[in-house]
Amino acid sequence: MSPPLLICSAFAAGAVGLHLARTLPQAPFWALVLGAVAVGVSVRGRWLVPAAVCSGLAWSAVHATLALDHRLDAPREATVDAVVTDLVQHGERSTRFMVRFPQPAEIGGVRRAQLIWYGVTRPPAEGERWRFDLALRPPGGRLNPGGFDRERWLVTRRLDATGTVVDGHPLGAPGPGLDRVRAAVSRHLRAAVNHEQAGAMLAALAVGDRRFLNDTTWDALLHTGTNHLVAISGLHVGLASGLGLLLGTGGWRLLGGAAARVPAPVAGAVIGLLTAATYAALAGFTIPTQRALLMLAVVLMAVAARRPVRPLYLLLVALTGVLLIDPLAPLASGFWLSFAAVACLGLLLRGTPGAPAAWRWPALQLQLGVAIVPLTLALFGHAAVLAPVANLVAIPLVGLFAVPLTLMASALVVIAPETGAFVAGLAAWVLWLFLAFVDGLHAAAAGLPRPGVPEAPLAWLLLAACSLIVLLPGAVAPRLLALPFAAAALAATQDGAVPGEWRATVLDVGHGHATVLETSGGSVVVDAGRRGEAVNALLARRAPGGADGLVLTRDRAGHRGGAERVELAPEAWRVAAGDVEKGCRGTPGPHGRERSHLRFIDGPLARGACLVLVRGPSASLLLATGVEPGQAIRWESLPSVDAVVLPAGGHRDAVTPAMLDALAPEVAIVPVDAGNRHGLPHPETLARLERRGIDIHITGRDGAVELVASDGLQIGPRRRQAGWWNRP
Repeated sequence: MSPPLLICSAFAAGAVGLHLARTLPQAPFWALVLGAVAVGVSVRGRWLVPAAVCSGLAWSAVHATLALDHRLDAPREATVDAVVTDLVQHGERSTRFMVRFPQPAEIGGVRRAQLIWYGVTRPPAEGERWRFDLALRPPGGRLNPGGFDRERWLVTRRLDATGTVVDGHPLGAPGPGLDRVRAAVSRHLRAAVNHEQAGAMLAALAVGDRRFLNDTTWDALLHTGTNHLVAISGLHVGLASGLGLLLGTGGWRLLGGAAARVPAPVAGAVIGLLTAATYAALAGFTIPTQRALLMLAVVLMAVAARRPVRPLYLLLVALTGVLLIDPLAPLASGFWLSFAAVACLGLLLRGTPGAPAAWRWPALQLQLGVAIVPLTLALFGHAAVLAPVANLVAIPLVGLFAVPLTLMASALVVIAPETGAFVAGLAAWVLWLFLAFVDGLHAAAAGLPRPGVPEAPLAWLLLAACSLIVLLPGAVAPRLLALPFAAAALAATQDGAVPGEWRATVLDVGHGHATVLETSGGSVVVDAGRRGEAVNALLARRAPGGADGLVLTRDRAGHRGGAERVELAPEAWRVAAGDVEKGCRGTPGPHGRERSHLRFIDGPLARGACLVLVRGPSASLLLATGVEPGQAIRWESLPSVDAVVLPAGGHRDAVTPAMLDALAPEVAIVPVDAGNRHGLPHPETLARLERRGIDIHITGRDGAVELVASDGLQIGPRRRQAGWWNRP
């Protein structure tokens, strides 16, 4: 590897490596880093590589530190001027949008914020300047296994606060801006077609506007592995560049004298790059478009200099450029998928002069789909089984037909509305075919098994070996060895829990409760939270076939609101809290092994309540979330436990001294959101727990809490495993 490539690789390793830390390094570490950089620059030679690594570390650390310094520390109210940025999302009862504050010093250095406005009659539009009365909050989010890390997303978008609009009024007419152009193009394209979801796809491909894709369409795209086609990626930017190159080269040759001074290929390359840059700007300059633009720019310089360019050089230059522009880019999943896909394609096409034959593209697509399965599992917690097959049809259909028509429609719909509407209709027809294909494939694949996320290191090693075998050069026969490796990885993914042991994950669902219990006999969901999203995200990773049982301990929205959305196995059993005379009632499971570790406490011990006792040789857990405040429970008749999930968010009339004396737990978990308006958990409850030396965990503060009964009770709050961007 040449010295420039080696230095680029070292810088990228340092810039990416910083984001693996859970906390940012302190001053002594940075003194060592700066010293290494100074020595490397002065001595050069072999010292340049460690100096480049340290430079990457320092570059990412500076931006990470700035991102944390600008975050709002505590809730506050403010009246401030702001400019609406990005695309405004309109809902039935609220409007969400992002704003930029021209004078950050007025609100503690906050530069940008995400706002929501309930019941607004005249919502803000893109690019407008408003004066808002705001109730701002520090950026935060719930932390659950496999769930959406909102704090991470906020940091990547440079959003320093979230908040609610109390009132506001516009300050003059909006000026010209890219976001207004994006919104206008999206509006014109959707109005030009009759099919709602085809129009939504058209807007997504044209300007990256995915606001109008409904949940049904998203589910079909996700489960068939074709959702990447909705995001404007390097493939789309490359197609735009190719279209500009062809039109630019042909048009330049018609100019005669100009073509004699500047060769038509060079002029066409410049026009192609400008076309790609315009498309990337309309998409919002996402990471894949940045990578594609940088690679195209390097190719353009090589064309101008008439020098060949190696694919590895292109990829490393693009990687370094993206990290220089946005060192927080590695926090986004698109960063890893974008560069991994290009790297895999480069390996598959190595030694191939020019473009591969058309018959090789299906094989390449299948190989690429298999090669990135480990990365997809690690990033998203699921992998679409039919993704390689679906993309064989979807990529040519969207890439070769829909994208060129969308680009032409986007350019024509404003300057020549009738012609643009006609082209948009053609693009929408192609996208309708695409959606019909995806919907049909999704329905056909409904009964197929979905792989979970492996937890054993052996399974990950086997998956990595499978990917490497697929990328091997040569004939197809050696690549068939990937099949036994894949089968072994799936076998290693299966739950190997010892009978009697259990794992319970008390999820962070706000004011309510949801726990997923896993044993060698199956998985049981105890309450589902308000929406069920956190439960399904965990089940997708650990029990992709659905839970074997569902228990609802309390008839409240925070407990059973998401019950209808929870993924359950076909023969799953259900138990729900009954009326005043009955505790837990429901349909017993078809097999006793799913319930052998559970005991439902009701009747004379807990009349009208549904308590769940989880037993095992190593530890026991009581889920007391079915208890109402002030409800009479014969606690003295219950056995002592190692841990308890407290009822009513830690209400003082639900967590009584008699309860704590009888149960004598070592660990207490309070399922409630931080900073809730009810002031829970109650200070008296916390005092009672502290006086007894009980280890307290609050889901709104600590995130999801995982308890593993294996040689004792092991506790793992999610926030303890979080990255530097998660608020402590």
